[in-house]
Amino acid sequence: MQTRDILHKLSPRIILIFYSHGFRGHAVTRILSCHPEAHWEPKWSSGNLEHDNPLSFPESVSGFNFYIPSDISLKKASTFVHTGAYLEIGQNDKTLTKNILSVYNLSKLLKDTKSDKYIFLNTHPHQNAVGFEKVERPKKVILYSKSHLDPRYSLWTDKKLNSLSPQENALNIDIDKLFSADYIEFEDEYLKAVTYFDFTPRINAVRAFILRYIERERYISNY
Repeated sequence: MQTRDILHKLSPRIILIFYSHGFRGHAVTRILSCHPEAHWEPKWSSGNLEHDNPLSFPESVSGFNFYIPSDISLKKASTFVHTGAYLEIGQNDKTLTKNILSVYNLSKLLKDTKSDKYIFLNTHPHQNAVGFEKVERPKKVILYSKSHLDPRYSLWTDKKLNSLSPQENALNIDIDKLFSADYIEFEDEYLKAVTYFDFTPRINAVRAFILRYIERERYISNY
């Protein structure tokens, strides 16, 4: 079975979030996973704490723990809110199957026929996986930017930021609007997700997480 076929046949409960480097994919995973209609594993929180609230920042350490690739600076990594819900996609179907099974507890969750909760997994369609964001799925999420004007892009001058294009039959999130300091822009973009997934709104909790994230990002960018 080819990689595209594997992605196409994944359980409809699995929602793939496609995004390029620097587009806050893990943060969006936390936001979408915080709703009662979604599942969150405490061990997906990453770091030295296991928390059942994906919107919780660590209280006693500076950030979320994860492997830092050699091409990413500590300063840049400090802006991340990485999760254990990342799915690496490549051309090798055996590798993809292995990566699916490596997501903590995912196999057990999919065997639970009594649950209909969404499971959000984020992924970069980069290198050999470019184009897989177009795979047909009952539901999927595309993160993109219309402007590239957000100050965070200054942290990514060493990489070419290619914004993905909105797709039909997908939830297309303009990441600049979702993380906008302007409340109306944020609310309009967030409510698109609420409507798409028929979520119970958590406007205040999500807004608080985003404002804390923006505050942290601005501080690190100016440090």
